[in-house]
Amino acid sequence: MPRRVLASTLNSLLFLGGCIATSSPASVLEWKNGETVGGGIVSGNAEQLVWRVDPPRFGEPLELRLDVLRSIDLKPDANKDWSKDESTKEPLSIRLDDGSRLFGSISGIDAKNVTVKSSRFGTVQVARSAVTSMQRMSGEGLLMAGPGGRGGWKPENETKTQLWRHVPGGYISQIGWNHAARVELKLPERVELRVRLRSQERPDFKLQLASEDKQRCVIETWDNEIVLQGREFNVLTTLADDQRHVTLGIFWDRKTGLCSLFDGSGKKLAQTKMPPVESAEAEKPEKVENPPPQVGGLIGAIAGLVQMKMANARPAVAKKEINIVPGLTLRNKGQDLTLDELLLREWNGKLPEEISDVLPRVELMDGRVLKGSIVKANDKTFTVKAAKNETTLPWSQLASAHPVKDNIGGTWFTSPRLALSYTDGMWVRGDLVSMTDGRVEMRTSYAAKPVTFQLKGAMRIELRVPPAEDAPKMPPLDQFGKLTVGGKTLHGTMQADGGPMPRWKPIGSTKSVSVLPAKDLEINRTGFNAATSRAEALFYLKNGDILPGKLRSMDAQRLDIESPLFADVSFKPDEIQAVHFSGEPLNAFGFKDKGWRIIRGTKEAVSFADQHAELEPGGSLAHPTFSQVSEMSFRIESNGFSALRVRLFTNGSDPAGKSLNLLFGHMGNEAIFGVETRADQMDNQNRVAAPRSVPVRIAIKERFVEVSINGVPVRQVAVTPQMKSGGGLILEPFSLWGNGERTVKITHFEAKSGPGQIALPNVDPKTREHALLIPRFRRETPPSHVLVAGNGDLLRGVIEAATSKHFAVRSGIENVQVPADRVSAVIWLEKPDAKPTPPAASPATSTHTLLLSNGGRLALNVSRFELDAVTGNAPRLGEVKVPMNQIVTVRTTPPEESALLRSFREWKLAYTPEPVLPEAGGESSPLLTKEAPTFTLPLLAGGDFDLAKEKGKVIVLDFWATWCGPCVKSLPDMIAKMTEFDPAKVRFIAVNQAEPSDQVKTFLETRGWKMEVALDGFQRVGQQFKVEGIPHTVIIDAEGKVAFVKTGYSPDGADKLAEQVRKLLK
Repeated sequence: MPRRVLASTLNSLLFLGGCIATSSPASVLEWKNGETVGGGIVSGNAEQLVWRVDPPRFGEPLELRLDVLRSIDLKPDANKDWSKDESTKEPLSIRLDDGSRLFGSISGIDAKNVTVKSSRFGTVQVARSAVTSMQRMSGEGLLMAGPGGRGGWKPENETKTQLWRHVPGGYISQIGWNHAARVELKLPERVELRVRLRSQERPDFKLQLASEDKQRCVIETWDNEIVLQGREFNVLTTLADDQRHVTLGIFWDRKTGLCSLFDGSGKKLAQTKMPPVESAEAEKPEKVENPPPQVGGLIGAIAGLVQMKMANARPAVAKKEINIVPGLTLRNKGQDLTLDELLLREWNGKLPEEISDVLPRVELMDGRVLKGSIVKANDKTFTVKAAKNETTLPWSQLASAHPVKDNIGGTWFTSPRLALSYTDGMWVRGDLVSMTDGRVEMRTSYAAKPVTFQLKGAMRIELRVPPAEDAPKMPPLDQFGKLTVGGKTLHGTMQADGGPMPRWKPIGSTKSVSVLPAKDLEINRTGFNAATSRAEALFYLKNGDILPGKLRSMDAQRLDIESPLFADVSFKPDEIQAVHFSGEPLNAFGFKDKGWRIIRGTKEAVSFADQHAELEPGGSLAHPTFSQVSEMSFRIESNGFSALRVRLFTNGSDPAGKSLNLLFGHMGNEAIFGVETRADQMDNQNRVAAPRSVPVRIAIKERFVEVSINGVPVRQVAVTPQMKSGGGLILEPFSLWGNGERTVKITHFEAKSGPGQIALPNVDPKTREHALLIPRFRRETPPSHVLVAGNGDLLRGVIEAATSKHFAVRSGIENVQVPADRVSAVIWLEKPDAKPTPPAASPATSTHTLLLSNGGRLALNVSRFELDAVTGNAPRLGEVKVPMNQIVTVRTTPPEESALLRSFREWKLAYTPEPVLPEAGGESSPLLTKEAPTFTLPLLAGGDFDLAKEKGKVIVLDFWATWCGPCVKSLPDMIAKMTEFDPAKVRFIAVNQAEPSDQVKTFLETRGWKMEVALDGFQRVGQQFKVEGIPHTVIIDAEGKVAFVKTGYSPDGADKLAEQVRKLLK
């Protein structure tokens, strides 16, 4: 091993060993683009974070700029289990004007500073002017104060823990309608509750105090009113539409039934000795969250609103049993609810003389309120100056102090770059000075010196560092590469240093790091132009490799390839699956490719040019291979109501075969998507708000299709073989909900092909099926190749020789010279009795699989990743050097077998079934003695042949093709024998199978043959007559019944046919 590589490997192992030996529970680092990676903090400063990745992906820690990062989640599982949240052990909560909230004790106050002590940050001199409030968190008679994080709270629904969360300022907030959390407590006989709630809308909530003997005090909102529940309902106050805060004080004596309620300003809202709420009570019905659907459209929507209104307005008559949990329960009935302040304590039974929100004020534990400020303090006592009097009290008497109004709304005086939150509700802000895995040092607005906070109990670090003013603009995410390991993706750039593994530079990283080997590593690079990355040919090997190169020569024994990636190499025929030639590239921009055609309607009904198309009712636009792109996008322009059907994977331009039909509807400001299940009917509908011009994106993957509307991914549709008959695409209007077809306008149409993606010409399934059938007389010498032309035509045979200019093919009894530029693909045919070829696997010696921009795929034992190339060895190729600018993907395991290679493996020959020969020398057929299927076909010479009009004559149908050697051999005798009969009594029709009329005409003129030829362009008549191999001859008697059937060539075949005709004429 080279010394440099050995040293690097040892350093990596030492680093990993150190990590494993000293690692703390994994945290999660999040980029601003939403990507995450597990690990832990190594160090950090005002500009940079050094991060240890865990599980290990890299040989060194990441060094990252802070401006690309969003957060460090120190307790990733905190939302899943609230039991891990701890309540503070400190006596006081001190809120500051920047929104920070410190937990600790106060050891001194003077004219300038408040001295705060805490186990988390030691002793800190806090500017007195920055303190907005102090609140006691623990003490005699105090049941609960806060909010102090989520410690002690339990969600009503254990599966909905993520709906309750910490928010800036140390508050807790809930999202999700009709969800509750509770604190299980044994309440004393008399209790006092003070609570302050807020919401982004008018607060909508329900508060419940409950005792062990099932007595309850319940306060909740009904529409815009706050009511006190009992056997009767008392309206306490009305909320304004723009009101966002509610403050309540509740004093409850269960023994006497006394319940007094005050608002935040001290105004008494109600005082009653009403009986307690029963456990089975008459409650106002809950709002109807999702009324059952009724009639569709506008009428249905109006009916739904009326139904909801009636349901919410029903009088409360029924009683229901409820589960009562002792303690405090808070339910959010609206969009969101935030708990800003909470005080729950034992009450002495005496109502306070005054409740006031005047500032400054000091509230004492015995209920008194001193209208003044704390002017001095030590670690034992504090002194309040109210009016001209000073009162000195022990700290245990302080309930809260409010020198100024709290900064609740989140409008801060400064813009710190870091926020640190703890599970118990402590929350601090500042600018980062330094960071390790156990502490954070930050510069704050309230302390003259930097403050160091211990990270024990910390939950999350929010990073809010803007880019430097002179920093270049960050490129879009899709311009970066992607590294994926273990299902986690990290965008960045692949680099190299000559080692056997690549290096990776994540977004915002100041340097690259070495990538560690992993069994599921994948790196995808960007910046390739599919149009300029094409190879002259792609050679598909049976081992799964796809070699880009040029065909030098070929014969029965070998195939020679020329490639810039490796030395010239020869392959045996049994190593090759197919050769795919690039040919003319697909023009994926708009409707400019010559393959687009109108298949339904007239030119007036369908117009298309550049990126625009307009489809009138009854019009369809198609392309035979366009579903082979990797992505297409367009806009549906709507004038109020439009409905577009997109047929993917059609049999060329034929709408009759299998396809995946995507349906898009657009009404008003809403777009609707679904998959067609039966005629014009959608399955599950996906609805997205959309403008009048609706952007649609369809990404076509190997196994699924992903649809996005207006930039929103709406669904992934799994693609099954039952949804595919080819690679074609059809666009057409459809009738949405029985409203009839409407005009559809499509604009901004374009598509993208993946690197090296070459569309295979559309081959009609029946043509393919016939090409793969071997007649009995050819079983000893079956064809070994099929040549696919650009228009989908097939020529099967044996390639006896080939160069880059032409192919010499023995097809039946003929030798054919085919120009190479007419060949799109050559496929090696599998014999019927050959064992199925298993999916390809990379050789055991390979370390990486490289996917190339020209469509190539190579499994290599890589020795060097360098800046300009990757070098390695392959068993059949020797040393291979791949330019870095051609590499799209690097994998440590082979990717899924390419769809084209899978399709090539399916070209397997099949024997025609053995016929049972009747005495007359014909063959058995289910059609014998039955009425012949009627049909009409165009004649090569003009006009039509209509079988239904030929009754009274004997009709001889001979199914054939110009490429069929036995057909060509039999036809001269057939023509000669049939001319012996009276045309008024016997008519001979040669039914050509799926060949262009010009090709057939040239073929006949060259040979001087004269016969009537009918053109069965789609081989539908051949299907009607059960044609499974050609030549295939059918004789129909004068009554229209099938009298004779024969498949294949025999020297005396024409004589036997003539004999059968004579018998029928008698």
